Amino acid sequence: MNAAVEKAVIIWSWASATVLMGAAAATVGFLLFKGVGTLDLKLIFGDADPVAALMMRQPVFDGLLPAIAGTFMLVVTSVAMALPVVTCWPASLPSW
Repeated sequence: MNAAVEKAVIIWSWASATVLMGAAAATVGFLLFKGVGTLDLKLIFGDADPVAALMMRQPVFDGLLPAIAGTFMLVVTSVAMALPVVTCWPASLPSW
């Protein structure tokens, strides 16, 4: 690849990354600007007492806590299942 094409690819890559990050920041900013008034403990815990819900003494039916806990457990389980493969698989490859 000649120098001009390589420089154009680098500029295009940086421009694409900048536009992508700008679009993501604008989306998050818009959502926060429009929805910051609704962010409170009732959104997460519903009608349950937050301390009792975190101590697993009271179930949460109306809030987002079950979805947050389920997503967290899914991520932890996925990482736990993938970790042995990532750590053991390179050791089994032949060294050339």
